[in-house]
Amino acid sequence: MKVLFVCTGNTCRSPMAEVMFRDYLKKQGIKNIEVSSAGLIGGGKPMAENSRIVLKSKGLSGKDFISKLITNEIYQNADIIFAMTENHKKELFEQFGIKKNVFTIKEVSGGDEIFDPYHLELPFYEMVAGLLEVAIPRLKDCILEVAN
Repeated sequence: MKVLFVCTGNTCRSPMAEVMFRDYLKKQGIKNIEVSSAGLIGGGKPMAENSRIVLKSKGLSGKDFISKLITNEIYQNADIIFAMTENHKKELFEQFGIKKNVFTIKEVSGGDEIFDPYHLELPFYEMVAGLLEVAIPRLKDCILEVAN
């Protein structure tokens, strides 16, 4: 099973989601899920410094992360895609066509959309991490439902 997190530039939200979700699965003993992330624009940039700081505070690392632009191949190879916002989901559908198993994190978690902290202060990145922490167990349940 291949899981893909998508945000705008793949430097703040989706990389944090990727690293945090991979760590969560490892701690749960789940080994058959491959996790990655991509952005709708850009690519080739390191993870935002504040994202790395937040991950480091949780004992995780984003130091070697390099953002990537979503391509048709990346999109088609994902079994399930989690977009940070409804607008990201809409852009995915417009760019690549409708595909089942594309959800916003809000749809799955019942929480809030994952807002963009880009160029904001560290507390906003911490808030994003908090939203992701609440959503992650529900994302795992969604993946397991899709797999069955």
